[in-house]
Amino acid sequence: ALRLKTPPKLADEMARRFRKYTLEGANVWGAWAGSSGGKKAAKAYKGDRYWRGYIDWRGMPDSDGPATGVPSELRHTRGGLNGGNDYPVTAATAENHARRLRDEANGIERTLGILWFFQNTLGVNWAPDDAEACATPYNLAKMRERGIRDDLLPLAAMLPQIPYVREARRLAGVQTLVGRDFYVRAKDGKAARHWASSVAINDYSFDLHGTEDALEPDLDEPDPVNGTGPVCVPFGVFIPEKVDGLVPAEKNISQSRLVNGATRLQPSTLLNGQAAGAIAALSALQKTPPRRLNIIAVQTALLASGDTLVPRWFGDVPHGSPLWRATQLLALYGIMDVETANVLKTEPLGETTRWGADRKPDAAENAATLARLAAIIPDKSLLPSAGGLARFPDRAALALHLATLVARHGRYHLGDPEPWQSAAHQRDLAAALAKRDASRSKGK
Repeated sequence: ALRLKTPPKLADEMARRFRKYTLEGANVWGAWAGSSGGKKAAKAYKGDRYWRGYIDWRGMPDSDGPATGVPSELRHTRGGLNGGNDYPVTAATAENHARRLRDEANGIERTLGILWFFQNTLGVNWAPDDAEACATPYNLAKMRERGIRDDLLPLAAMLPQIPYVREARRLAGVQTLVGRDFYVRAKDGKAARHWASSVAINDYSFDLHGTEDALEPDLDEPDPVNGTGPVCVPFGVFIPEKVDGLVPAEKNISQSRLVNGATRLQPSTLLNGQAAGAIAALSALQKTPPRRLNIIAVQTALLASGDTLVPRWFGDVPHGSPLWRATQLLALYGIMDVETANVLKTEPLGETTRWGADRKPDAAENAATLARLAAIIPDKSLLPSAGGLARFPDRAALALHLATLVARHGRYHLGDPEPWQSAAHQRDLAAALAKRDASRSKGK
C-alpha cells in the first residue's frame, strides 16, 4: 500500500520539475549550509541536488535518513510534502463544490506524481508516514469523491484530509494590519509596531511564494521592509467595519495580502483562533456586540489561558507565572515596561534580559506609572497615590497589585485614543524606512 505500482496522471510533469534531484548531489534545499550565500545561493545553484536534502529540509518521514528525528537548521518542520505541489486556485474553489473537488484532486495528483518520481525514478525507500492516522473511512470516501484513480486510493487515503490553503477571503475590519506595521521586524530582532489592543502574536516574515505582483497598492508598497520577529495582532482586525455578531479567525482577519503571507502560518492562525474564541465567548456571556467589549477584559482572559500578547520575555519572570501575566498586561499599556528590543532568534525567550523583579521602583517610574494608569482607569478615585506606590517592597509586588487593578477597573474600547505607543517603535520605524529609502536610491 505504500508503494505506487502505476504512474499517476501527473507523473511526467512532476518528473520534469524534479529532474535535478538525484541519488547524489549537493544539499541545497532551503538554507544551504555549504555556502556563504545561504538561501540565495541555494536558489541560484543549477547542479544536481541531493534528494534527501529536499526531504530533510521539509521534515518529511524518512526512516532511513541520517537526519530523522534530529531537528536542526536543515530540518525544521514535520509538515509533510511541501514544495513542488503548490497549486494556484481562485475564489471559485471556495464557492463551488465541484470546482473545489477538481482543484483538490489536482494537488493530490501532484503529490502522488512527486512520490512516484522518488519511488520509481530514483528508487529510494520513501513513502508517506502510515502512522499519521489519516487513512480513515472519511478520507478514503473523499478521495473517491475527488476522482482519484482506484489503484491509487490506498496510498492517497494516507494523505491529509484537507489541503493547506494559503489564502482566503479577508475581512474589511475596523483596523487592518499592513506591511508598515511589520517594518521594524529586522533581523536584529527588533519588535514591530506596538498595539495596546493586542490579542495575539505572530512571528514570521512575508512569504507569498512569488506572487508579490498581486499586492494591493492602496495598502502596501511593492518593496516592503522584511525580516523576522514578533508582531502584535490588534483587537480591531477581528471586528467587521459594519457588521455586528461576526468574528473572523485564522486567515480571515482584516489584513493586507502582504501581511497574510506572514500570519497564514499555523502558530499564528491558532492564536488568532484563540483570540476570536475569547472575543465571541465574552460577547455571548456579556450580551454585548464584540465591537463594544472592553479590550482589557479580552486580554485578561487570554493571558489567564497562557497566551502571549506582547514581545516581552525576561530571565527573572517565569513564563506562565502570575508575575508573567502581570508584566504582559501592564506592558501593553506602557506600565512598568521594560522593552526587550533585541529578542534574538538564538534567545527566543530573552533569557539574558532582566525585568528587575527584585528592584524597588524609583519616583520617576512611579510618576510615569500613575500617568499611564490614568489613561485607562476612568474612575480616578481608584488610582493609587505616589506614596502608595512607594510602599511596595519591589517591582514584582507592585506589578501584581497594579495588574489586578487594571484587570478590574481598566477600560479600553475600540475608538478610544491610543493609550500608549512605544517610543522605541517610532524610532525604529523611522530608521527602517530611512534604510529602505537609502537602498532604493542606491539601486537607482
